[in-house]
Formats: sequence, C-alpha cells, structure tokens
Amino acid sequence: MKKKFHNSSGSVAPLAILFTFLSMLLIVAYLGQSSTIASMEKYRFAELRAQYVAEAGLNREAVDYLPYLDADTTVLVGKQGMEFGEDQDGNPLGVYKNISCYTQLMDGSTRKEFVAKSTGEVTYASTVGSTVTVQKTVFMSMVPSGFEEFMYFTNDEEPFGPNPSSFVSFGDGDELEGRVHTNSPSVTFSEWGCPEFTGSFTVTEPISYEGDTSCLEEMEDEDGVSIIDTVESIIFPPDNSIGILKANATRVFTADDMITFSPAQKDTLIMTEIEFDESGGFWATQWWYLVPPVVEDAGTSIGFYYDSTDAGFPPVEVNSLRLVRDDPSLPGIQYTLDAYVPGNDYNQALALLVSSNDINGNPADDMSTFASGDLVSIESEDTDKKVEFTIQSPVPPGGFPPVWTLPIDFFSPISYDGPPGIGLLEDESVTLSRQGSSGTLNADVPFNEYQYFHNHSEPTGFGNPDDNTICQANGFQHFDFRYWLCINRYNVDGCYEDLNGNGEYDENDDKSFVLFQRTFFPYSGPEVIYIKGGQVLVHGTVKGAYTVVTDYATEYRRHDNPNIVDQIWGNIWLIDDIRYEDSNTSGYYLTDGAVIQPEDGGTDNVLGLVAGGSVILANTTPNGAKNRGTTGPNN
Repeated sequence: MKKKFHNSSGSVAPLAILFTFLSMLLIVAYLGQSSTIASMEKYRFAELRAQYVAEAGLNREAVDYLPYLDADTTVLVGKQGMEFGEDQDGNPLGVYKNISCYTQLMDGSTRKEFVAKSTGEVTYASTVGSTVTVQKTVFMSMVPSGFEEFMYFTNDEEPFGPNPSSFVSFGDGDELEGRVHTNSPSVTFSEWGCPEFTGSFTVTEPISYEGDTSCLEEMEDEDGVSIIDTVESIIFPPDNSIGILKANATRVFTADDMITFSPAQKDTLIMTEIEFDESGGFWATQWWYLVPPVVEDAGTSIGFYYDSTDAGFPPVEVNSLRLVRDDPSLPGIQYTLDAYVPGNDYNQALALLVSSNDINGNPADDMSTFASGDLVSIESEDTDKKVEFTIQSPVPPGGFPPVWTLPIDFFSPISYDGPPGIGLLEDESVTLSRQGSSGTLNADVPFNEYQYFHNHSEPTGFGNPDDNTICQANGFQHFDFRYWLCINRYNVDGCYEDLNGNGEYDENDDKSFVLFQRTFFPYSGPEVIYIKGGQVLVHGTVKGAYTVVTDYATEYRRHDNPNIVDQIWGNIWLIDDIRYEDSNTSGYYLTDGAVIQPEDGGTDNVLGLVAGGSVILANTTPNGAKNRGTTGPNN
C-alpha cells in the first residue's frame, strides 16, 4: 500500500541556489584577481622599460659630454624627448626626455661631482582600454679622483732639500691618520720605534723595506688584517689639473707686474699674504721686495722743462728736453715734430733731444752716464704722466746749440702712463731718469750676501733651468723680511724704505714697501685664489672652502747684475697657525686646533694648497723660531 505525503517541507533548492551563488562569487573574485595581476605585471614591465629607456638616454646623450662640463646646468634633451628602440610591433619602446648635466660640490669637500639625469617615459593600454603613462628618472654621477684622498703621498722616499739627510724613515712619534701611498721602490723604518698608521698604506711593486722591518707586523687593522696593499703606480697631479684651477680662479693676485724682463733692467718681485678670517673671508696684502745681493742705486735723475713745440731750430729749447718724430711730409730724418700722437701716445718717437743745461741752468754733466741699453723715463712733477723707453748709444753735443741725442731702441716697447689724449705739456717740469747700479752692496739690507740666498754656482750669463746656475726647487727657498722689520708692515706710511734718511715717511722721497694695502674679501662661496707669478704667505682661521694655487716658477733679472737671470719658485709659506673655524670648539675637545673628524660630525671648512714650488713651514717666530721670540724657556 502506497503512502502519500502532502504538504512536506525541504531544503534542497535553497542550498543549491546558495552554492551556485558562492561559486559565482569565487569565479568573479578569481577573474578580478587575474585581471589585477595582469595589470600589475603590465605596470611593472612598463617601469622596467621606462628605466631602460632612461638609461639608454644617459648612455646616448650624457656619458661623453659629462666629463667635459664646464658650465652651469646644461640641458641636452628637452621635455619633448626623443623616441628610442622598437618593440615586436615596430613601435618605439619609449621616449627619453629632460636629460641634463650639472655639477655640485661634495659634502665637506671642494671636489666637484658631475651629475647627469634622464627621464624615460613609456605608455601602454590597460586591461580596460585606458592609456597608462609610466615615467622613471635615473641619475649618473662621476667623481674625479682627488688628491685629498691621501694623507701622505710621495713619488719617492729620497731625501730632499738644501741640506738633506742620508735617508727618509718612518719612526716613533709619526702618526699618520688617513691613506698613505708612495710610488717609491723602497720604504725605510726607523731603528728607534715604529710609526702609527690608522689608515691604509699602499705601495707599488717592486718594493723593498729597510730598517726595522718588524714594524710591518704592527701595521694591522683592528681585525688583525694587514693595512698594506700593493697597487699600480698613482700619478698625481693630472696634467691639466693646475691649469683648470687657474682658469677657474675666483680671485687673482698678480705678482709679476714689476718684472719687465727688459735687457739691463733690474726686476722687482712682489709677495702676497693671505690671512683667513674666522668670520668668513680673508685679508690680502702685497709688498715689493728684492732678492739679495742688492746693490746701491747708481741711477741718474736730472730736472728739465719739457719742450712740446714743433720747430727745426733750435732742435730743443735751452734747459729742456723733448721726444721727437719725423714729419712724414718731409724727406729724410728731421726730428722736427713732437712725438706725442693722440691715440698712439709716444709710440712714433725716434729720439730724445736733451739740452746740455738742466732746469736750473747748470751743466747737465750727468748726461754722460747714459749708455746704450739703459731704461730711461721722463716723469712729470706736477701731473701724473710718465714715459718709459730703452735707448741706444747716446750722441753727445757736437754743434750749436749743444744738444744730446738719445736714439730710442726700435725693438723695445715705449710705455706711456697718463691721461688719455694728453701728452707732456710745454714748459712742464719733468725729471729725466735712468736705472743704474754700482758694485757696492746696499748696507741697509740685512744679510745682503749672495751665499745667504743662493746655494748654486754663480752664473756667468743667462741661467738655465737644467743646470745649477739658477735657483732649484731643492735649493735655498726664501721670502724677503725687510717689510717684517717695519713698525706696521700693513700701512703705507708705517713700512717704507727711508731713502731721505730722516726717519719719517715722505711720499715724494721715500718708497713704501706696501703695494696693495690690506683689504678684506668676504666669503661668497667656494673660492680658488690664484697667485700669478709669485709666492704667497698663508695663515689664519678658515671659514669656508678655499684653494690657493701658485705658478711653477718665475724668472727675474738680478739686482746686482741685470744680465743674470735667476728664478723664484711658486712656494706657499705657512707663516703662522692655520686652523678651521669650527676646529675643537665642542666642550669635550681641547683647543689645539685639530680638525673635527667625520665620526664626530666632520667639517664643511676646506683649505687646499696647490704650490707650483713647495708648501713650506716658515721659520717664523709664531712657528717657534727663536723660542717664539722669548728670551728664555720660562718666559
């Protein structure tokens, strides 16, 4: 018998619907996740491609240009960009754009970092059909190898200087903090203790060690690993480094203005002093000086009136002189016209005509001292005018009226210093002078002997840098001290050569040693100070980033014999303490001027010294000479 069920309840249909709905959610979530992953992969691929395009732009446009950058920021490719490469469909891989090159100073250094940057741009269609743009910017930097990497660097370890020892050695008390390198084939250690090296020590092969070689066992770092390493020879400085410094100098002090190198003319040298100021900036002063032997002046000076009239007879008025030229409209040599031509000064002068009587009517007997090759000058007394030229053999008076004729050397320059368009005027009082020397040494110059300033053989003619008749880099080096004996060497009227002998400065009779009065130059950014043609004295407290550079050597004609040529080296003299403004200013430091080390925060103050000659610790009183000027050890 069958049973029938009416109005029975159940759950099969709702459960089926629920499972179907959940399945649909899982499918939608899976499809959404798949779409997201695909989008992310597309984006990541576009990023990689954009970086690749940006790097390609650097390699194409900037790599070859960057090392030669000598200007401010330079844009090589603008914002429009350039297409690069092709994909499988023949479309560009992307665009590189905004490629620029610039330089920036490295932290705590005067070294420049050369930087280039490039942006790569890639576009693609998203999964929903929209356009997506991806950009990546990459940078490249180049840093030139700098000499400041080294605490100590030598090409050899041979003794050097005017009185060298038999060898150079590292020994007890030598503390070298930083990288030490030598290209020398041998290194010697003292027999009386070992040095302390706290950085790396690099040498070149072949290398041998002399002296107490047990010191090598102590040259280890804190992990017990030797700090000695063998490398290829390092050549410093690069051939063009000093030239680049000079070409980019922010301050130039000329020290060879008084070197004319004219035949038979004595040259005068110029010393520059740079004193750094702790407020930022520096003070600069310049003095003139002579390298002994210095002889007494035997020049000639005679007063006359100037005759500027154009006349045939007399050729020059009595008690007067005149520079003359020919009249181009007349034949032959006439000496009829005054030599001054506006716009051309006295460059057409052929001769100097001089009356046989001076401005006071007295016989000008000293005219007989003028000789061929003399440098002659005519200087006005009341106005600031001066003509300077070299003469040939003078012709003494031989007719009436008696007139001296001094032909001008055609091969030497004629210089005129005066107001533009105006020459020497009629009846203007002038002084005719010639340089001259006696054979008598000037007694007012201390230590005025050849052997105190030269340790090379006495030349018989022109010196030669390749022989020992001219000052060498390993010979005596010196700077003049006459201005150091002044009451105030920085003031014009406090530091002078007392020519009139009255003990008081007279600007008309005496000659101040000061050429450029002490002047302050404020700090405005990293500076290169170039001393052109001379030496420099350096001291003070540095606040900022500075480099001081000098020339190799400067030739000059000796004071005791202008026919002899010698040379001074471009030395940098350290005449007193040099310290950084922030050195040892923290409470736990002593005030000994030591530089703040990087582990303690470092310093942004930098001083580079690039000498064409040598960097020399001068034997001055502040540096310890004469027991620092005291009379006894307890004073």
